[in-house]
Amino acid sequence: MLEVLNYSEARKNLRQVLENAEEKGRVVIVTRKSGGKAVIISLERLNELEKAERNLRYLQMLNCSMKELEEGNVVPVSDEDLEGLSS
Repeated sequence: MLEVLNYSEARKNLRQVLENAEEKGRVVIVTRKSGGKAVIISLERLNELEKAERNLRYLQMLNCSMKELEEGNVVPVSDEDLEGLSS
């Protein structure tokens, strides 16, 4: 659920805003007179978003590797070559 508050409302009700984000999983957008905006979310939600971002980067790397493989842009490596890398 999304909640939008101006800075004054958020400051006046900070305890409730934090509880809504932490316990109820709400995303709280705080707006400012200057037009700036900030978001308050739970730590759990932040961790989920960061994990999703890491997974996306990993999938993009895999897609790039698959494209290189399909285009034949590979270098053959033997088992002996790989064993030499671990030393």
